[in-house]
Amino acid sequence: MAQSLVIFDYSGSMAGDRYNKCREACSKFTDSYELWLFGSDVQEKGVVRSLPAFDCNSGTSITLMLEKLYAWMSAHTNKYVYILTDGEDNYDYVSFTNRFDQIKNRNHQVTVYDVCGTNVEQLKKIFANFGIRVARSHEEITNLVQNLQAVMAKDKEIITSAANINLNIQELMSNMQKLERGAEDLKKKSAEIQNKSQNTTNNAKNALVAGDIRMLSTVADDLKTHVKELAEHIHKLKKNEKEARKLQIEAEEIQDSMDELKSNISAELNSPLANQQKLAIYKMDLLNKEHERSTIIAKLQAIEKDSASQITEFKQLENKVSAVQIKVTETMKLGA
Repeated sequence: MAQSLVIFDYSGSMAGDRYNKCREACSKFTDSYELWLFGSDVQEKGVVRSLPAFDCNSGTSITLMLEKLYAWMSAHTNKYVYILTDGEDNYDYVSFTNRFDQIKNRNHQVTVYDVCGTNVEQLKKIFANFGIRVARSHEEITNLVQNLQAVMAKDKEIITSAANINLNIQELMSNMQKLERGAEDLKKKSAEIQNKSQNTTNNAKNALVAGDIRMLSTVADDLKTHVKELAEHIHKLKKNEKEARKLQIEAEEIQDSMDELKSNISAELNSPLANQQKLAIYKMDLLNKEHERSTIIAKLQAIEKDSASQITEFKQLENKVSAVQIKVTETMKLGA
């Protein structure tokens, strides 16, 4: 499923240079994205890798687009929405503001490319709780797209690392269950040998069974050693899982801070009296947060590597347990 939704205004006024500027902005996407065209209607074009060619020959109905977008954002979480438009019609922005406020916990991020410098104050109010960014030039929208693409790439790294750790834990737990079943079989076979010892009247056979029991005792000691090793692997994996969850929470908190800083930077840039000192502070804080985020990704990758190592060692242990079970089978044959 695509992480971004691009909503492209294909009204007649977008033809020509405005259309070309928006196409150029869309070319900066490195991942596939979901595409809608809106004018007097809203057309869903599905997930695309690049923007298809189309004509700008429609009217403009932001109302229809917002209705559809509200339903879409209500059904998804953590998405990036880009609205590329050159104008607005008359619509009840107060009603839309109230409705979108009800789903602000869906954690979307909205960017508006105001391609001809029109008034988008109503859209800014509607999406105020979604870290809205307004770009009014080709350079601004290009930078925003590229920066958000970098954030999405880091998000993927964190999600992939966490998923791999969880898969390793699931595999280890599955193997643990197999070992437990193997230990249970060993107990049953030990009991069988004990019963043979009690029921045998032949002295020679008694001596043979006694030897079997001594052999089984040695095998049992081996198994205890292996189980102890397994417990250590389980402990390490649980520790890794706990640390990974903690790092994921930290990453989410850092992302929230980064979103807030980017929103502050955008607001300051769009202000007619931009405070350069504030901008410098915001940008420095943003760099520090990006460094913290990179550190977390490195830690998660180290945890993922360690978890994979635990799985490898467990498989070696599993081979040892198989060897123990073969010894038990041989013991049973000798005592038969």
